[in-house]
Amino acid sequence: MLLGTVVGKLEDFMYAVVAPSTEAMRIKSTLIKDGVVDCKLLHNVARPTMDDPFHHISVKWCMFSEPEFRDHVFLDSTGIASTTTGERIGYHLTHSIGFDQIPNFTSCDVARCNMSVCSLYVQNTPSTVKIYVRGFFDFQQEGKYELINNATLNTIAAQWVSFPRQVECADAKKLLWAIHKNNSRESTTKEGKSKLPMAPPTPGLCKVCSKSFGFLGTSRKFCQACNEQICSRCSVMKSAVTLALDQVTVVEKKRVFCVKCINGIVRTDAVCVAREEILNADKPMIA
Repeated sequence: MLLGTVVGKLEDFMYAVVAPSTEAMRIKSTLIKDGVVDCKLLHNVARPTMDDPFHHISVKWCMFSEPEFRDHVFLDSTGIASTTTGERIGYHLTHSIGFDQIPNFTSCDVARCNMSVCSLYVQNTPSTVKIYVRGFFDFQQEGKYELINNATLNTIAAQWVSFPRQVECADAKKLLWAIHKNNSRESTTKEGKSKLPMAPPTPGLCKVCSKSFGFLGTSRKFCQACNEQICSRCSVMKSAVTLALDQVTVVEKKRVFCVKCINGIVRTDAVCVAREEILNADKPMIA
């Protein structure tokens, strides 16, 4: 059982929790460091919609490597529900299931475990979210495996520490969304101007502080969110986790942002971002 409070908003928390694709699962696991080494979305039962962007039901598969390789197939459900008094409660339910079409990998020394975890999130104050988590685990191995099972439980307990990272995950996903949005906008602009002669860029002024870059403009950088030129004093380096061109490998890249965009991105309504991602679900999120 886990009970605690983290700084953030319920919508941001749910934006981090929901993972409606294999690619989203991989990015999320990398960001929150939950110990997953491989994963796959096997089947969508209910996809997020514009009216309910955090509601998602699917069948998923995940594999962990510590203290030994274990995997589990489960029904995954996320969303926000309301009580009779109007209180909004975010939920994330995972419950192991079995299908003949999904064989285990015991021949590869991968033990399949069963688990059932219920996570509830409530907006405690305007700036904090209260977390309630309860889980049950069955490793289906006894005797000589008892030591490994105990070690696995310790690993799971350590993985639960990843819950406070959900808000950081939401911020990182918003950064990826902003980069992707800027790349799409820049690509459209380039297509429209492809037949026009390109003029060399001029040093100009910093978008944030309006100071000159000097004669050579050596301190000039470009924000990855707005593509505007900024000086080194008004720039921030952030790690952006994204997928490589193969859409499988998760890579981490250092990106330059202006302080104005960073503040705006973090404050962006997670519901609006989730809806935009639904509209662009067919486009790869590559930064």
